[in-house]
Amino acid sequence: MVVLYAGGKRLGTWAEAEGLFVDAAKLGPVEFRDEAGTILAETASPPVPLCPWEPSLTVEEIDRRSKEGGTSLAEFWKRMGVE
Repeated sequence: MVVLYAGGKRLGTWAEAEGLFVDAAKLGPVEFRDEAGTILAETASPPVPLCPWEPSLTVEEIDRRSKEGGTSLAEFWKRMGVE
């Protein structure tokens, strides 16, 4: 019998799994273990973006922006209306 685990938590058997997959995905990587607890297979977590507020940002784009230069803190505050 194959037992389904997610985030280290036992969820149920393969036979019961149809209703468990949605809940399992919310907990993290899904693990398939035998009755002894030996991991048979596991899913990978989705990659964490470099910049959560700009998930499509790449390392190359970060490098490009860094080479462009920027503004000083004083210039930033001036642009924000703080003198």
